[in-house]
Amino acid sequence: MIEYLRIERWRAYRHLELELEPGTTFVVARNGIGKTSLLEAAAFAVTGIVGQGTVVRAGSKDAEVEARIRLPNESLLSVTRQIDNKGRKPKVTTYATLDGRVVPDVQSLLEQAWGAPLTFVARTAFIHESLHVGAVEGVRDQLARAFGVDDLQAALHELDVSYNELSKRTTAADREIREESADRAALASVVAEGESGLADVEAARDTARAQLNEAEAVERRSDERRREVERRLAWITARDQLVVEATRLSGREVPPASLAATVRQLDEKAQAELAERRSQVTATRTRLSMISAAADELARAGSTCPVCRRPLDEASHAEAAEGHRVEMEALVSLLRSMDETELATRAARARQIADQLIALGDEPQGPDLAEELALVAPDDARRAWQAAVEAAAMAQAALDKAMSSLAAIDANEQRTEELRGMYRELALLEASREAIGSTVGRILFERVDPILAVIRQRWKMLFPDRPDLRLDVDGNFSRKVGGVDLQFDAFSTGERAAAQLLLRLVLVEATTRVSMCWVDEPLEHLDPTSRRMVGGMLAQAASSSQDSSLNLRQLFVTTYEEPLARRIADFVHDAHLVYVTALPAE
Repeated sequence: MIEYLRIERWRAYRHLELELEPGTTFVVARNGIGKTSLLEAAAFAVTGIVGQGTVVRAGSKDAEVEARIRLPNESLLSVTRQIDNKGRKPKVTTYATLDGRVVPDVQSLLEQAWGAPLTFVARTAFIHESLHVGAVEGVRDQLARAFGVDDLQAALHELDVSYNELSKRTTAADREIREESADRAALASVVAEGESGLADVEAARDTARAQLNEAEAVERRSDERRREVERRLAWITARDQLVVEATRLSGREVPPASLAATVRQLDEKAQAELAERRSQVTATRTRLSMISAAADELARAGSTCPVCRRPLDEASHAEAAEGHRVEMEALVSLLRSMDETELATRAARARQIADQLIALGDEPQGPDLAEELALVAPDDARRAWQAAVEAAAMAQAALDKAMSSLAAIDANEQRTEELRGMYRELALLEASREAIGSTVGRILFERVDPILAVIRQRWKMLFPDRPDLRLDVDGNFSRKVGGVDLQFDAFSTGERAAAQLLLRLVLVEATTRVSMCWVDEPLEHLDPTSRRMVGGMLAQAASSSQDSSLNLRQLFVTTYEEPLARRIADFVHDAHLVYVTALPAE
């Protein structure tokens, strides 16, 4: 475990020192402070592996990270790594001491102490990539290494080399020793069996192709039905929006079935009301103009009536002028009350809804929206067809080779005992390869079961209603749901994160001697329930007071979920809370 970490000039950090204890440490920092950078710095100090992009703080020439690591034998390893920005490829300088003595090869020391390559440790003990991805790279190799199968794999590799070399020598001998006798009958039998076998695998290939065609056709039909449903849903959504608009405009609930008639009535009514209002305004303005002209004429006429030309006394003239003034004021007031803006807006909106309804057209025809779409996954059929094609190609190649050899024997039946012996040795090597390969596969599958049992135990605590979690030797998860295999990429976000986190924790514990695991933001992007359960699991995974199937000494978790981390730290023994901030760039 890491007991001390010092960071200098690393990304957002000018200087940071952390004294770390056993148990689970929640490092709380808001977004943008550099939680991921902190974990990457620790991974670089331990493994020497650095991610993409520059890690040197802006304005600095280099960055330095120091870690003090307590090894399984309780020795204290101090590793200081420095990385600079000079040249195209960053230069890394490493200085390490073990209990005060200089260590020339820290990578070999750590890999021997932990029983795993540092590349595998970087992928499992320092988790700063997405937990929603698929299998962890290198799981099969590490399982083989942890459970002693790597010797068998090495032996299998040596057999492959020997087989290829012997195959080349056999081919050369076949050309050079054509004068010696050979067992033509045996080779003819091989050719006959090869022809029969080729016919079988070709038939299987054709069957697989037909099955793949059917699966792809079903998938295309399913996609087309899905698109039809989407078109209908889009049409209904647009129609319903027009219903809402029509309801708002009419002031009453508009059923979808009467939408067209209602919109037409609204449009006609609005246009008619607007035309009537404009006619009224025109008539009123005309009347006002006439009275205004009469008033002007009265003013110019003096004491004579402009209409009948009879004399007017002063009182009659004043009375007539006052009558014109009162009537004009009434007409002006009426004009002000006859503002057509609201009617024009209403008419424009009614016309717009009518145009949108016309543009929408008739409802698209398609499947019932309540009917579930069939989910077709032709991946299995495609893999089966590809395997059948490869098998047919291999059978054809084997047959071609056998027929070529038979033709050569027919041309010269002189074969040597040496050549027969080489063929027998080839057969023995092939049998050995198959036997060892089968043994490796069987042992790995057997060794995965205890690991899966631990993962299932933790999984059941997190998701008691989602059993049947499965894991293969390459680290791929699946789950039985209703008798159907649900692949990892179909898991929910919380399920994917929990499964990958459990896998890495168990891999570190079961296949290495690494006693720590650093995880970057495993609680983010989870629903509240999954976040609480995963957080509690992480706190308990490294707690000495818990009866746990995981016995990690140190778990380091970065998060911005400060309230949850604080509650967990208050209730779980060996759970700690650390707050980290970063200084601004100089």
